[in-house]
Amino acid sequence: MGKKCQLPVVEVGEGPPRSRQRGKGLAAAQSRDTGTHDTGEHPLTVVEVAVGPSHARSRECVQEELRAAYAADQQAREEGEDVDETQPPSPGALVQDTPVVGNGREEDSVQETPQSSNVKNKRGVTLMSRIWALPAHQRLTCPLNKSGQPIGQSGQTFKRWLGTFCLCQALCPLVPVNWTHVPDHFKENAWDKIQSKWQFEPEIIKPPNQMAWAMRLLGELRRNRRTKLKKKYKVKDKSIGDVKLAKPQWADTQDYEELVDYWFDPKMVTLVDKNKRSRGLQKDIARSGPISFAQTAENMAKESGQAVERAAVFAKVYSKKDGTPISDGVRDKIDKMKEILNNGGSLQGERDAGILWSTDDAFAQVMGKERCGRVRGVGFGPTPTGRSGANLPCSTGPSSSETAHRMTELENSLRDQLAQSEQRHQEAIAALHAQHKEEIAEIRAESDARHQQQMAESKRQMDECLAGVKAMLQGFHEFPSMTQAMQDSAAR
Repeated sequence: MGKKCQLPVVEVGEGPPRSRQRGKGLAAAQSRDTGTHDTGEHPLTVVEVAVGPSHARSRECVQEELRAAYAADQQAREEGEDVDETQPPSPGALVQDTPVVGNGREEDSVQETPQSSNVKNKRGVTLMSRIWALPAHQRLTCPLNKSGQPIGQSGQTFKRWLGTFCLCQALCPLVPVNWTHVPDHFKENAWDKIQSKWQFEPEIIKPPNQMAWAMRLLGELRRNRRTKLKKKYKVKDKSIGDVKLAKPQWADTQDYEELVDYWFDPKMVTLVDKNKRSRGLQKDIARSGPISFAQTAENMAKESGQAVERAAVFAKVYSKKDGTPISDGVRDKIDKMKEILNNGGSLQGERDAGILWSTDDAFAQVMGKERCGRVRGVGFGPTPTGRSGANLPCSTGPSSSETAHRMTELENSLRDQLAQSEQRHQEAIAALHAQHKEEIAEIRAESDARHQQQMAESKRQMDECLAGVKAMLQGFHEFPSMTQAMQDSAAR
């Protein structure tokens, strides 16, 4: 984390005349925003809004809602509040990962300048304005593991950008409570925005399934947004009327009041109290912070060069920075998992397959069977009927002799290719040196010829000059005799 990098952008073609016209308007809008706002402000600009009968909101409506959200968060920062509610990752990670453009503005956030030394410097609201202003013929790529989970810097940026949808009523409304009950036209509008800025690997997620995958992720981010709203506004001893009066400016009044009524519903209050008591029984909390399990597994796979299973990820995320488990209970579980793995119970699979798991792996033997529809320890996305260590082309136990033979052949082949490449490189360098010497010799010959020609020309000019001087001196010598002859002629 903390590294600044350029996200991969791909050209997708200009498209039909209507798309080219939208692209020109997009560039004009971006140019206007760049020229009319100083570096301390980030205008919320909606550069492209899909049209058609399925979209009930106009470009101006979406633009106005995003600007209202921006104004509300600006006011909240002036009051000293931390207004970042976009997940994931954490606010600190957003500050570190935000690349800075040439004019000093950050890519996706507003940096608040404190009015005095007593005001805490806060990062501000996540905007991702540069992605919203991406030209119509370009797309950002979102890398995925084979379980369909975003990974890498671009994957984190995609989730942060998708979280900004929760600020816009036209893309991600606060109600209905259940995401599956949200009208389809909101989801279609959101998907139009997503596919206008990003592209995904069709080999991992087939194009017909990409919208459903993205909507699942957006629903999770929407749930996180609503949870943080409740934590921020529904504080202890506040009445339902006080909570409704504290409505954030970006939220729709009717939707927000309906959400508050849901919070104060007696059945919901009873369910929340029950869930809090159940949550209180869970003493061991993962220490991965804003880094997802999928990204943790990706980092571990890069270090080891092979795929990791959920037992290894469990040991990683439930340990402190120094590597010690967070509790004695966790230590016992990790020791049991390691014992099973050392006895040949490990899974083998592709490195980019995500977190390997199966119904009888080391994690399942220690933690027990999975609940219906859930897979623990693999992060958001995988399900029992999806990809797992059981349906991947994998095997348990150590590598076979055939695999070792293949590895040896591959190593020898790579060495031969490296030697050939080195030889070609040396030959290319020698050819370049010879060509360079020939060019230098030609340049020197041309320079000498030009020098000789210039010397000859200078000598000729000098000879002509000397001849003229001699003629002039001879004329001076003949002048007195000519004068005397003229005087004698005049006397006669």
